[in-house]
Order: sequence, then C-alpha cells, then structure tokens
Amino acid sequence: MVRDASLIGARVPSLHRFLLLGLLFFAAASSQAQCDLKHDLHAPSICGLNLGMSPTQVLDAVKRPPDIGEEQKGDIVSGWKLTGGDLLSVRFRHKQYVSVLMLDFHPVRRATDLGLPTALEDQYGSSGLSENGLAGRNYPSPGADLLKDNPNLRLTYHRDESQNSERVVWYREENSSTGYRMEIGFYSASRLKAGERIYQNDVTTKYVTIRKAELEKFDRAMSRAAKASESNGPKQ
Repeated sequence: MVRDASLIGARVPSLHRFLLLGLLFFAAASSQAQCDLKHDLHAPSICGLNLGMSPTQVLDAVKRPPDIGEEQKGDIVSGWKLTGGDLLSVRFRHKQYVSVLMLDFHPVRRATDLGLPTALEDQYGSSGLSENGLAGRNYPSPGADLLKDNPNLRLTYHRDESQNSERVVWYREENSSTGYRMEIGFYSASRLKAGERIYQNDVTTKYVTIRKAELEKFDRAMSRAAKASESNGPKQ
C-alpha cells in the first residue's frame, strides 16, 4: 500500500521562513525540555510529548510558548525550534488535544544510524519482497548507534513510498491503551531535492499520528478521558 505523505504539509507552513527572520528574538526565552534522541526516537512520542495531550500539558512539557502557531481546518498547529536546530511541530485536533507530532531533523539523520533499512538492504532483505516490492523486516538493527543503550529493543518497521514516490516512508503501528491505533514513522529526504542516489538514505522527519481510519476511535477515547477527568475533579 502506498503511504500518504500529506503530513509533510501538515506542519506550520511558514515555520522555516519565520525562524530565519525572527526566531532570534525568542532565543532568550525560558528553558525548554530536551529531546532524548537515544531513547525517544523509536517511542510513540516525541520530546516527551504524547498523542492526546492537551495544550496546557504540552506547554508544561516544552516549558515555553511556541515560536509560531496557525489555525488549519479547525485545528491548531504550533511549532518550536529546539536546541541544536531540530524543529518540533504539534497539531491540536479541534484545538483540544494532540493528534500529530513531528520532528524535523536539522541536520538530517542517516537511515543506518537510526537502524532503518536502506534501499539496498531492504531490496535484498532475508524476508523477501512483499507484493509491492518492499520488504517488511525487524528494525531497528541491534547495531544502530542510537540503540546501543537498549540492545533488546525489537520493532517491526515497514518500508514504503509516498503517493508520488518522492519520499521513502518507514512506519509501524502500535495500539494505544485507550482503544485506537497510532502510527510511528520516518520520512526520507525528497527525491526531487536530494537526488536519486541520496534521498533514500537520509531521514528528515519523525512523526507520530492517527490515521484517518482511526480518528473516530481517537475522538471517542479523548471524550472518555475528558469525562473521566471531570468526574474525578474536585467536588464543589
């Protein structure tokens, strides 16, 4: 199945331009949470943020307001520039809870460093090719630099392409404890921008999201959580 790469356009559209022109004014802002890139990269979270968090919970975790935000189709998308250059984007569904997390790597990461299958490795993988010509194997590999502190970690990533074949998508799915499935994945560099020989081996973005087919379940889970919070709140 060809993967939908629409998440690439779901981040704050003007974030990069805004950062170049005005982010220096935010440099003196209060300290922010740091991403644990050794233990968090393959988790169903980004920089300690999880799907379903409220705006208040996100602000408490990041420890400063976003550098930019924009309303998109009834949602709010907020962006932060992190120490070291990475860009964090958070989408609040119905302006109430996190439904998409994205981390743009600056500089880009190598697929081999993340334990993700490169084009050549995947093509000749021991498990053989799937019907779309791509192998689904157990990744990350135990030799990946970012996994040396957690050698027992075994995750199954599938390798596919975006709808226009511009990017490689590495992805896996995971069940939440509240009844919906989330997708954790990575996007490669753009074939058009990076070139044919490079794009498949460079990783530009990590994402955690709810696919369209799971949104109804996700909304129900968020509604149940809100009602439970209200019922467990302080009595008047």
